[in-house]
Amino acid sequence: EELLDEHFNAWLVSKDLQPEQAQYLVLLKNRGIARGQVSINDLFAPPLSILGAAQTGVELFGEQGLKSIISDLDETVFAPQRKVAGG
Repeated sequence: EELLDEHFNAWLVSKDLQPEQAQYLVLLKNRGIARGQVSINDLFAPPLSILGAAQTGVELFGEQGLKSIISDLDETVFAPQRKVAGG
């Protein structure tokens, strides 16, 4: 988990984000740590659906931007960890 945090923080710093966007991505990162990945479908399932994560994400990034940033987050931060873990 510590290594994931380091990778996430490095990825986050490389993005030009508003504080609200960064905070939202931290929420997604925490969900990703729990599951080992993050996808757009996570926004429509509890616990993120209860928090209105899909609507908030669209408000912060736009629909296409949200899909793009979630895909980038998963590929950059979580996919390398799945490979290391043998997934």
